[in-house]
Amino acid sequence: MAEAGADARHTLKQILSEAGYAVDEARSSRELHRRLEEPPRPDLLVLNADLAGPELTGSGTGRGGTEAHDRDPPVPMIILASPGGRSLPEGEHCRGYVPLEPLHGPVLVAAVAAALRHGSGTDPSFEFFFENIPVAAIVSDRSYCVDHWNRGAEDLFGYTREEAVGRNLLELLASEKNEFSTAQLQQTLLETLQVNRKSTNTNYDRTRDGRDILCEWYDFPYNRGAREYILSVALDVTQDQALLDSLQDAVEQKSFLMQEIYHRLKNNLAMIGALISLKIDEVSVREDPSPAAGAIAETLQDIQQKINAFSVLYEMLHQHKGDAGSLDVRWYLEELLATVFSSMPGEPCVPALDMDPLEVAPQTAVVLGLITNEIATNAIKHGFVPGEARQFSVTLRTADGECRIAMENTGVPVPESVDLTTTASSGLQLIQALVQQLRGTVELRKVPSARFTIRFPLP
Repeated sequence: MAEAGADARHTLKQILSEAGYAVDEARSSRELHRRLEEPPRPDLLVLNADLAGPELTGSGTGRGGTEAHDRDPPVPMIILASPGGRSLPEGEHCRGYVPLEPLHGPVLVAAVAAALRHGSGTDPSFEFFFENIPVAAIVSDRSYCVDHWNRGAEDLFGYTREEAVGRNLLELLASEKNEFSTAQLQQTLLETLQVNRKSTNTNYDRTRDGRDILCEWYDFPYNRGAREYILSVALDVTQDQALLDSLQDAVEQKSFLMQEIYHRLKNNLAMIGALISLKIDEVSVREDPSPAAGAIAETLQDIQQKINAFSVLYEMLHQHKGDAGSLDVRWYLEELLATVFSSMPGEPCVPALDMDPLEVAPQTAVVLGLITNEIATNAIKHGFVPGEARQFSVTLRTADGECRIAMENTGVPVPESVDLTTTASSGLQLIQALVQQLRGTVELRKVPSARFTIRFPLP
């Protein structure tokens, strides 16, 4: 800055410093010449064309201006003009002239910002793109003091360029709906920029007409000459967030309704199971029951266990706090097997589970539960040896888009005559049919004891 008058120099420096610019003074023509010759060169020269003083003369200033213009690239200039009875044409400050009397701070700051832009060698096509891109794009210094404010920013926030340039961006758009204060937000953003060289945040911004809108901000630091700047791009996501909130409410409502359905299904199944249990007791207490009565009681017990498999599933879906459309397989099978073996007479059996994490849809869980119930029931009826330790293990592995479940029990071997493809056993036929629903395959190892291996593709 080259200005002879102390008062004017102080005023100019104060205006530009508050706008975020670092201001150096040239108090003599010689000093001005030196500053233009030696690095670091200034980014902008502010000259008073009407200077008249012993150290900083008008002729010396003119020579400095010529030297600034002849540099490669040229140093942009702002000319402070004292009209002296002559009126400057309207808008002439946009071409590098600023009226000194009276001096308006916003006019000076806007002229400085424009001179820096036009004097930086920026491609005019880029300037056109920046100005007309249909999003809010803002250039600030490292303190978030606005240097450039495009039309998209005017449209989004309602402030004109003259109202925004020179003001702190975060303070200009501060909203009481944000959790953090402006100072805290600015510190967080600057720390993030220093580490990551970019910053992304979502916060509320107050428009000129008093509305609070939710914006996504993308900040990118860059250097222009010796100065550091921040390019900020803002997108209004208020309507998007409202839609997301609406969808979230709908999902929560659906989840609540599904849990109510599961709860009622569980209660209905419990009622059916209780009626079957009464019928089993009725058949069991008959004197000299016939073989047919025993077969009926066994059939009813099988039905009751299958109903229990459904009941356990719906109870877990009712308690499940996560996605109502999926269920943890280990959690389900653990509860189901505990229910099956708790009703087993004789030595207790605590199943051992070694399972990879897997969540499946409820309909898949139903099929897996029925298969597991059938295999566990088969172990109780035909596998375990009375008086010997009883073990039942489940191993589940997932790899290459496939799930493999192996269920094995201790006890006697499976008779050689048993064939899964031709068996007359209703239980084994049910296992085959259920595995086909999973589009899978099942293998049976017969010795030293039963081991079922089921493979099916994962969705």
